[in-house]
Amino acid sequence: MTARVTALLIVALTAGLASADEAAPPPVVHYPLDTIHSDQGLLGRLMCPWGAGLPGYPRYNGTHIHAGMDLRATLGEPVLALVDGVVDPRSDAPHSGYGPGWTRGWVMIVRSPLPDGGSFLIVYGHTQNHRVVGGTPVRAGDVLSEVGPWLDSQGGPHLHLTVRMPTTAGTDGDLPRYGWGTPTLAGCPVREGAESAATEDELVRLGYRNPLTTLRSGLAADGGRE
Repeated sequence: MTARVTALLIVALTAGLASADEAAPPPVVHYPLDTIHSDQGLLGRLMCPWGAGLPGYPRYNGTHIHAGMDLRATLGEPVLALVDGVVDPRSDAPHSGYGPGWTRGWVMIVRSPLPDGGSFLIVYGHTQNHRVVGGTPVRAGDVLSEVGPWLDSQGGPHLHLTVRMPTTAGTDGDLPRYGWGTPTLAGCPVREGAESAATEDELVRLGYRNPLTTLRSGLAADGGRE
């Protein structure tokens, strides 16, 4: 791993979410799974990286791009909030692509504030047994849900994390109708209400951020706005 890659999620979030006021203490940031207690442990659980599916990146499924990261987990493992926020009401219903074999399944979505007054979303995908509902305030480290089932032939249970920042094309990190964290690869048929991209730059313009390497600069500089 390069030094750039090992500027881990925990460091990126802590630095990026800090207020412009240097006297303000940094926010509390927590690891996303109950069994991860170190940066090394976080990297050791990485199953599918950001950008998989793009030319020059690891293969994904041939038709989509992985605009997030997957962490290996065990079925029923507690999923913890990375940072403070409020649960988005869309967490209260199942969504296409998050159940085993890309069926309908569950996600937990938390909206968190940006220093400029806007907000961004973190999507915790492939969950079950949600402990909180839409509108509930949560603190970093609170239990949100559990890791849900996934096909063993596709890696088994895991937690998918997507970070969605605001852009000039949307407001406050709004999500498309379909394909949260998996935009369609350019040149493939695009489902109505989904997004497509051909490069990492296009993913960034859509509002997606690599949790391991780009969240820090996006939050600290301008909230990720184009």
